[in-house]
Amino acid sequence: MLRPNYLLNSKLKKLIVINKRGAHFRYESSYPQDHKVWQPVLGPGDFYGDAPEMVTNSYDNAILFNVDGFFRNLFPDIESFGSLTRDTIFIYTSDHGQSLYENGALSLHCGKTSPEARVPLIILGNLGKPVDINYQSSHTNIFPTLLDLMGIDQSLWAHNYDASLLSAGSGYVPARHYFNGQTNEILIYSDLP
Repeated sequence: MLRPNYLLNSKLKKLIVINKRGAHFRYESSYPQDHKVWQPVLGPGDFYGDAPEMVTNSYDNAILFNVDGFFRNLFPDIESFGSLTRDTIFIYTSDHGQSLYENGALSLHCGKTSPEARVPLIILGNLGKPVDINYQSSHTNIFPTLLDLMGIDQSLWAHNYDASLLSAGSGYVPARHYFNGQTNEILIYSDLP
């Protein structure tokens, strides 16, 4: 079990990486059955392609249980949130989105649809300055943001990375690349259906 007070209240400098299980196929196996909020849901023998509403309900239940449970464990009470985020930055993201068979998609992920390329990217903590929340961020912004947060001057960066979220603005629109796991091709995000 994650013990945030032990890890975060230490005076030592730290980088904590948590890799947790998300909501994966079969979604109804990603949450306890007594945590169903949306119904009807898929059963053990149901075929996903035949029941899009049940796929969505099962997925939403899995996301709610996974994400809500993670943050409730990380921040057990609202009073701890301020003290835990004063000197610590939390970055939360996902490796991929899900199609849920929308718009004729034939798979849940690793295809080439827009929903599969969309993932959450949430930063909690005191960044020291306001950021443009209208900027459409992506995974490529995480590493340069970490470099900025560590105080590494951009002149020392090994490569010309994408923009840090501490400096990116909504007027900056880089090309977004997306890897299609079914065809092994690299696509530009704007070309996704």
